Amino acid sequence: MHPHSPSLQDPVGNPVVQSDLRDAEIGVLERRLPGWIECSKDKKGDNFKAVCDELRALPYVTTLNRSQWDSRKKQYKMWMYNHGRGRAQEALTKYQREWTARAVVMRTKKAEITALIQEKKGAKPGEAEMISNCQWAVSQVMGNMTEAELEEVEKEAMPQCRHTMGRSGQKPK
Repeated sequence: MHPHSPSLQDPVGNPVVQSDLRDAEIGVLERRLPGWIECSKDKKGDNFKAVCDELRALPYVTTLNRSQWDSRKKQYKMWMYNHGRGRAQEALTKYQREWTARAVVMRTKKAEITALIQEKKGAKPGEAEMISNCQWAVSQVMGNMTEAELEEVEKEAMPQCRHTMGRSGQKPK
C-alpha cells in the first residue's frame, strides 16, 4: 500500500492494520493465545517455542529461508503480545480536593484578592509577582472578615469536605 493512500477501515471506521500473516497462521496463534495469556513471564519463552514449532510445520512456512523465518517469528511474537493484553480498563483513581475555609475564600473572593494585590503590590494578573503574593492577599482578606463571615465560610467548606478523603485515606476532621 502506498504511504500516501488512505488507510483501510472496518465498517465502524477504525483503521485496519494490515498484516501479511495468513489465515492458517492466525488460526494457530488464536488457538494458542489463551495458553500464552495464562503462562507466567518465565514460561513465555517455552510457550512461544511451542507455538513456533507448530507454525513451522505449516506448508507455507516450511518454504521460508532463515532470514524470512526470523522476520516471521518477530511478527508472531508481536501478534501474541498485541492480542494477549487484557482489554478491561482499570477503574480510574479520582482525586478530590479537600475544601478548607481558606480554599473557599480563595474561590469566592477571587476578585477582591486580585484587586488587593494590584492595589498594594502593583502586580498585574498573570505575572509571577501576582502569584507570589496570592497567599499574602488571602491572609489579608481572611483577616478583614468578621466572625460571622468566617463561620459562614467554615460551614460552606464542611459539607464539601465530608465527601472527600485526605491523603492518608481518612476523612478530614
